[in-house]
Amino acid sequence: MRSSQFPVTSRIPHPLNAAQQRRASQHMQQQCWLWGCDIRHHDGNMLLEYGFVRYRPENRWAGSSLYIHTTARHTVMLWGFGLYMGDVAHGGVFIFRHIFHPVAIAHPTVPVFTPEALIGIACAPMAIHQHYATKAPSWIVEYEAWVVHRMGMEYRHQSIATWPKKSYQTEYTTFIAHWQQYTHIVDLPRDIDPPSSHKEQS
Repeated sequence: MRSSQFPVTSRIPHPLNAAQQRRASQHMQQQCWLWGCDIRHHDGNMLLEYGFVRYRPENRWAGSSLYIHTTARHTVMLWGFGLYMGDVAHGGVFIFRHIFHPVAIAHPTVPVFTPEALIGIACAPMAIHQHYATKAPSWIVEYEAWVVHRMGMEYRHQSIATWPKKSYQTEYTTFIAHWQQYTHIVDLPRDIDPPSSHKEQS
């Protein structure tokens, strides 16, 4: 499955050029790896400790487990293939693991376990979807701050070091700084230079 399978009309415009989008996609892949490390932590599933509720497909081979965290302001859903952030009334954004290009979707009303299940609820983006496109990176920064407070910085350094995609790895403080930059993605001018501190894909 590719994000390009979502209708073009559901894509939220962003100012990232090709190099910046490639780096952002690598960051999203690294983030998904880190969530996987948290799930497999030897002291217990850290997503559950954070407050997520886990749902699993009846057939374990039929899709990815789904983690849902709901507050009074928004809902975050995590899968091995990406992230959703939004609310019941307005829907939100889905960010695919391999391509950083947020798409607008309606709020999933039932647990879904494959990215293909989200294509059917894609919609035209509105201002609220742009809000969630900037809020999602902000939430990631908040979550990562909780992890570091809970486990220490060395845990995150070790988690990144175990990721097999060595050429994609970004040093943790630089990684967080880039997520902070993405919180302003809607407002970024189109002629910004790509972050220079990220390792190029080999």
